Amino acid sequence: TYQMICYRKQGKQERINKGNIVWRYVFIFYLYLVMDVVGMGSIWEIGRYGEINRWEEISLIPFQSLTSEGLLLCILNIIMMMPLGFLLPLSWERYQKLPKVILTGGLFSLFIELGQLFNRRKSDIDDFLMNILGVILGYCIWKLFKRLFNTKSKDSGVFSDEPFAYIS
Repeated sequence: TYQMICYRKQGKQERINKGNIVWRYVFIFYLYLVMDVVGMGSIWEIGRYGEINRWEEISLIPFQSLTSEGLLLCILNIIMMMPLGFLLPLSWERYQKLPKVILTGGLFSLFIELGQLFNRRKSDIDDFLMNILGVILGYCIWKLFKRLFNTKSKDSGVFSDEPFAYIS
């Protein structure tokens, strides 16, 4: 409904691709699920733990935690971000180039890692790197999907960077 209202206000008379709108709602639902699973901190949790700077909860050395549990977390981070790499180019024509998808996925992953600091969760460079890998694999799956089913995203969006509005 939001997209329909925006289309009417902008005076766009072209036919609205309903399938594309459905994929956008799937994208928004996916973002909600990711935020719920990763335990994002909110502005309300900043003062809850006393201090904000907790350097011991930030790991900037890649692949330091590759134990059996760490490997499982890496795989889960890859799987978690694959839908982002798939849904962005599927829903928005403007996001059909890999660098744009990687940039969007990287910013979303950074947003997640920084947000986790507010609720005493560890921010790890491994999570960030595996999230990027997941976005790339999702994009590759979209490319395969596009070739197999000859899908086209004709709808360029209500505004130029619509996915960023949903992510932030």
